[in-house]
Amino acid sequence: MKGDKGVIPESVIGGIVIALIIFIIGTIVNSCNTGKCKVKGCNNDAVSNSSYCSYHRNILATSTKKTTAANKTTASKTTASSKSSSKTTASSKSSSSKKSTSSDPYNAKNYSDYEDFYYDNIDDFDGIDDAEDYYDSHH
Repeated sequence: MKGDKGVIPESVIGGIVIALIIFIIGTIVNSCNTGKCKVKGCNNDAVSNSSYCSYHRNILATSTKKTTAANKTTASKTTASSKSSSKTTASSKSSSSKKSTSSDPYNAKNYSDYEDFYYDNIDDFDGIDDAEDYYDSHH
């Protein structure tokens, strides 16, 4: 056997077989670890490196952009109103005619369901369950 050229030793074949078995097991385990979307009631598979399915991941991305834009708008309005001290009286009259939201600063009553409420206020809650609790207590 020592002089046979082209014959692969049994130890090399054994190593290749073991490596293939490990690779196959790893592939099977990885495909079984696909999680489900974290949104309540959604049974879609979560996309890789995310806790959400592709649909809800896109909604979250859009919602985050809207929230950021709304926060910037609110900040610019706040800055503008603080600069115009001569309009304090007019400002207080217009704010008194608006509905008081001190008990509900997120205006949960303006939403038809808690998921929309959560996605619009995602940065302010610890998760969808936290937002749902707030929504239920103010709706």
